[in-house]
Parts: sequence; C-alpha cells; structure tokens
Amino acid sequence: MQYWILHHNPKLLPVNVPYPPGVPQNRDYWHISRYGDEVAIDDVAFIWHAGTNRGIYDVAKVLSVPPHKREADDQIELLKKSDNRFWTDAHERERLRQLPTVLIERQYPDELKPPVLVEELRKHGFGDLPVIRMPQRGIYDVEQAVGVRLLEYIRRTR
Repeated sequence: MQYWILHHNPKLLPVNVPYPPGVPQNRDYWHISRYGDEVAIDDVAFIWHAGTNRGIYDVAKVLSVPPHKREADDQIELLKKSDNRFWTDAHERERLRQLPTVLIERQYPDELKPPVLVEELRKHGFGDLPVIRMPQRGIYDVEQAVGVRLLEYIRRTR
C-alpha cells in the first residue's frame, strides 16, 4: 500500500458539489497528473485543500484505477457530468479531463473536523511534506513511514 496527497483547489471546483443519483455520497474521482502507473487499488490518499486554510480535509481509499471496470467507469462519468457546471475555469476542467482518473472513497462523511492544517502538521513533525514545502497542484507521493504515521495521527486525533 502506498500513500498519496491529492491536491484540490476549491477556487476551481467548490467542495460541496451535489452528488448525482447512482453514486454513493462518499465517492469521488481524481485526475492523476503523475504516478499514474503507481497508484493502486487500496492505496491511501490524503485530500489536501489549497488556499488560506490549507491542509488535509479528508482521507480516502483508492477504489479503482484505469482501466476501470464498468461500474467504476459509470460512476466517474456521472460525477464528471454532475460537476461540469460548478467549475470556475472550463479550460482547466478540460485540461484535467485529458488525464487518467481514479475513483476514491472518502473515509470521513463530513470531512475531518477540524481539518489538519499546515501549522498542526508542522507542530507534530509533518512539516517536510512536499505539499507544504513546494505547494503545487497535482498528486504527491508520501513516504511509507510518513504515511503510516500521518494516518495514525489523524485516526487518533479526529
């Protein structure tokens, strides 16, 4: 099992987009710009929100990677269609839609309460996460030992 940080910018796509019928409320899709051949089913993904209050807002499990089985592919397509109108940058949406997509299952129904923000991460020894040191959109690989510690920290404190 590997650990990843999936970077989300709420300015491009709001967080609370309604779910379409036929897709469980804790499912989502993610465009993968790098590591497409490395992300695997059952990997753990920390959902990172950019912006003023940047940090980890959820934890997810990877359910499906390309090539998807029909059910996963159908859910991804329903999610994409349902969020089309919420994107603030149609050009960016179309650019991302050219990338491979994974299906994830969020582990916290209402996100982490409270989210694990940068200052807390630094305070508890996670200040070297690449998303903190070099913030950029996309996906980040998290070292195995760090991923295990971070997941344990979140489960213990949230």
